[in-house]
Amino acid sequence: VSAALSGFERLLERDDLPELHEIVRLDNKGRRSLFALPFLAGLAEGDRAGCGGHRRLTADGIRRAAGFYYLTPRPMVQGQCLGWYRRADAPGWYDELLRSHVEPVAESLVAVHLSKIRRREHCEEHLAALARDPKYRELVRLAAPSLLRAFPVRCTRPQVLALRHLLWASVRHMPDGLASCVATKLARSGMDVAQRALWLGTGMLMSGCAPGWR
Repeated sequence: VSAALSGFERLLERDDLPELHEIVRLDNKGRRSLFALPFLAGLAEGDRAGCGGHRRLTADGIRRAAGFYYLTPRPMVQGQCLGWYRRADAPGWYDELLRSHVEPVAESLVAVHLSKIRRREHCEEHLAALARDPKYRELVRLAAPSLLRAFPVRCTRPQVLALRHLLWASVRHMPDGLASCVATKLARSGMDVAQRALWLGTGMLMSGCAPGWR
């Protein structure tokens, strides 16, 4: 713990830490920043020690921390049923940043997932969580419009999976401009059937045709 905390203190003093755009660029090339795991370890141990290392982060530091978090697979933990595993819950420092500095977190969510959507890569791990908890409401309201506009007319399977999670989160949290985005998408010709079904279902829920959907 002490090694992780002292290392984190030294990390924050470095002037060669990658900015968010560099973190995403490395991911585009299938690489990870060497700073990612020490940075996340320092934040995690700060949570355990109760010293809250995330409170020392600048706006750029918050973008960096969220970018590292989105691009680093979460560990698997055993669920209540024997032999069943699930992804670990979001760390405490991340939840705290959602409450106190959601704007730079949303910028990281958009940058990372826009890149993956455009590259047709699987990216549903973090998007799937957005509809499950009210704590993500403001994050969805800030990030969903930009992400929804990025989906092409013809979607691959990974893109459809990501779109399903993002639309469900949007229906739950209603970001500004969702109705116009749905109308614009449905007016486009040549859309694949799976994607059109998702957009039509979203429009149906928004119009009140399915009482009790919340």
